[in-house]
Amino acid sequence: MSMPISELAAIALFFISLYGLIVGRRVMQSIIALSMMETAAVVFIVGIGFSAGDGPPIGPELTAVPVADPLPQALVITAIIIGLAVKAVGVVMFISLSRESKATDWATLNSKGMD
Repeated sequence: MSMPISELAAIALFFISLYGLIVGRRVMQSIIALSMMETAAVVFIVGIGFSAGDGPPIGPELTAVPVADPLPQALVITAIIIGLAVKAVGVVMFISLSRESKATDWATLNSKGMD
């Protein structure tokens, strides 16, 4: 059984993002890598929930065709909202930290030992 291309792309994007998170020297690179990991999770969930030929889960023609499962769609919407909030908080924290320490890379921040 082969995996659909969307699921393979999501897995590849996740591991590329993980690599970027591990080797990223700057704080903003880490935030972007986390954002890409969240996008990979969304693409994977959408890929799992998709079946060709499925109709919408609401409407008058529910008995004529198989319907799509609405749970993955609800999970994706929730993941997008939570991801947006995490990115916003991360960027605000990054801006505050960079103004206070005048540094944007992890090595400098670790050596300064911010209190």
